[in-house]
Amino acid sequence: MHEDRMRTPQEQDDASDRAIMDMLLDHPGPWALAELQREFSNPLAAADAVNRLAGVGMLHRFGEGFVFASRTAKQAAAIFEG
Repeated sequence: MHEDRMRTPQEQDDASDRAIMDMLLDHPGPWALAELQREFSNPLAAADAVNRLAGVGMLHRFGEGFVFASRTAKQAAAIFEG
């Protein structure tokens, strides 16, 4: 039986992080933070995810509000995709 439950804050953060990384890896090149935020129903969650991912080296920031996936993120995605 399917159980509906609220996701924990950590699960919500993880989902936002995955969604941002999927966007950056599926559509390479620089993204404006504003573009990423428009793709989310919660723009603050997108900004928080970018901050978390930049903090652990999964994406790089440059210029006025642009981000792109790091080589580390690309390599990790290649490894886990098999």
